[in-house]
Amino acid sequence: MDKKKVVAPLVCHGHSRPVVDLSYSPITPDGFFLISASKDSTPMLRNGETGDWIGTFEGHKGAVWSCCLDKHALRAASASADFSAKLWDALTGDVLHSFDHKHIVRACAFSEDTNLLLTGGFEKILRIFDLNRPDAPPREIDSSPGSVRTVAWLHSDQTILSSSGDAGGLRLWDVRSGKVVQILETKFPVTSAEVSQDGRYITTADGSSVKFWDANHFGLVKSHDLPCKVESASLEPKFGNRFIAGGEDMWVHVFDFHTGEEIGCNKGHHGPVHCLRFSPGGESYASGSEDGTIRIWQLGPLGQIEDNSTANGSTTANANDGMSEVTQKIDELAVSETKKMEETQVDGVEQKVERKPLLCVLCVPNHMTYSDFCQFCGSFVQHMLEMRIVRNDGMEDCYSILIRFDEQKAADTFHKHFSGRRFSSLEEETCNVLFAADVHYTGSIEHTQSLPASSTEQPFCPVCLERLDQDTSGILTTICNHSFHCSCISKWTDSSCPVCRYCQQQPGNSTCSICQSPENLWMCVICGFVGCGRYKEAHATRHWKETQHCYALELETRRVWDYAGDNYVHRLIQSKTDGKLVELNHHGHHDSDGCCSCSCECGTDPGFSETILNSKVEAIVNEYNDLLTSQLEDQKMYFESLLQEVEEEIERETKEAVEKALCQNPRLMKLKVRLDKCVEEQKFHDDINDNLTRNKEIWEAKILEIKEREKKALIMKDEEISELEEQIAILMESIET
Repeated sequence: MDKKKVVAPLVCHGHSRPVVDLSYSPITPDGFFLISASKDSTPMLRNGETGDWIGTFEGHKGAVWSCCLDKHALRAASASADFSAKLWDALTGDVLHSFDHKHIVRACAFSEDTNLLLTGGFEKILRIFDLNRPDAPPREIDSSPGSVRTVAWLHSDQTILSSSGDAGGLRLWDVRSGKVVQILETKFPVTSAEVSQDGRYITTADGSSVKFWDANHFGLVKSHDLPCKVESASLEPKFGNRFIAGGEDMWVHVFDFHTGEEIGCNKGHHGPVHCLRFSPGGESYASGSEDGTIRIWQLGPLGQIEDNSTANGSTTANANDGMSEVTQKIDELAVSETKKMEETQVDGVEQKVERKPLLCVLCVPNHMTYSDFCQFCGSFVQHMLEMRIVRNDGMEDCYSILIRFDEQKAADTFHKHFSGRRFSSLEEETCNVLFAADVHYTGSIEHTQSLPASSTEQPFCPVCLERLDQDTSGILTTICNHSFHCSCISKWTDSSCPVCRYCQQQPGNSTCSICQSPENLWMCVICGFVGCGRYKEAHATRHWKETQHCYALELETRRVWDYAGDNYVHRLIQSKTDGKLVELNHHGHHDSDGCCSCSCECGTDPGFSETILNSKVEAIVNEYNDLLTSQLEDQKMYFESLLQEVEEEIERETKEAVEKALCQNPRLMKLKVRLDKCVEEQKFHDDINDNLTRNKEIWEAKILEIKEREKKALIMKDEEISELEEQIAILMESIET
């Protein structure tokens, strides 16, 4: 492949775990939106054009596998591993209803009329919920061969599309009968299935191939094989002449739909790409990855094909174009209309002037900061080589901006997209974009500094200190001729120049933050709090007690006090010999006239001399204390080592004496063996005795129980005998009579 696409994506952070699904809404009066599903259990809603975060849906307790928006972008749905699918209010983020399942839910989709919600998951059951009656039981289709991975609607909600994560193929179900009407065979399980915006094609990804099916006759239209496993694929919705695919290689590939030739590949993710989706207009597409980020890539006029040298970062234009004559003032600006060739008059003769990739945005309101304008431009900032702020004399409430693009088509697209568009929906000001035919520079501006004519080194951005290279990022030049990266100035909150604001800002007098006292001030070196010392109101000491920030800098002498150690620590350094903290020796600072700050006759401030003397005395005391401490520590270690050696020697000698005594007297050895054997036998007999004792108690209890039963039996027999005797007596009497 000789050419590759050079695209700088918009990176959207927010998810803490892999992004597994993306879904765009159709274009609404408020624009279009992007919803993302992640394993961090929090779907997120973003502006589909700029990628700006709008809101987070909180309520799931497990990974979210799928998400979608209805056609009005008013409701959202999500499928989760917490055995539920939820219906959300996309405006407020509230849960409208939670649909309980018996297993993990992997996929969900709104019907075209937004009245039905289709779900599927590990239960191998397709469920259709009526959103007008969310509490009603759903309709179930339970003949899926395996767990459901993807679902979709087609044919005006008359057909359901589903794929299985266990078996290959794509199944089409008739909604009325609940029967399978067609099976689209694939070799591997389908990981992604998408119905084109016009309803003509079904795009699937299985294994390492991307297939396109006729959505009406269910025939295979095209199949393209990729060199790696494909996780997701999407077809360009407007013209259908390109498609994108991504997978395990962490790249996002762009292919020609008809030939299958790769026309672009974009790298930026740091993990496998799990999901890809085109925006509804086809001008951009989004990708979600294992790295937890979403990247929005531009396609079309803004995603032109460049040479490999450009793709590899080589220079295609002079990085200093537009940077020359920075000390000159823009006196006149000629603008043209949107025709390809313009007629101008030079010395009374009409000539054709070719349009240039240079635009002028007129009458930008003053309340719109540079950061606001960069956000207003959105993804076009990636294609801007330079932006220059222009102030028009006599117009204090607005300013103009000159913008140089990297290519003509980018300038044309910017003009078409923003010309006549309002800066804000709450204001009447519109964006007036004109093509600049020429710029005339005259005169010098007093507050600028000219660059050396012989200098070829690129300037640096004052914010990030990186070189201002037009090939890698856009450059914005303020009216004071200070240049910045667009990404750096976009973080500035107002229209003031950061450099001028820093240079022109006058330092104020320091005072105590509480009592406003200007004397005896101490500044916390951790948080910067300024408080008065103990000879005033002791607010610095109070700050230490409240925050435990123990280091404070005395503003007058620049010495650092340690409240915890109750001493100065501003002159302590780590010794190279033993690694301990020691006092730094004071060396006089020699001025140009040869005078040393340690001299006593140089007119030095008495307070400063006293400070030097105190520091020397303190240094001697600290040095003596350090020396004494180190010597005591060494002696302690020495005597402890002697004690340890004596203990080890005694233990070794005792062990040797015992072994020697046993070896010299065999009779003692035999007696020891017999003693050990007797001890074991005694232990064995004790165990047997314990068992017999327990058994004795058990049997005694049983004997008592038997005796009681026999006693009761004898009593019962005696009673029976007496009764029988009485009966015999009665019988005898009756016989005798």
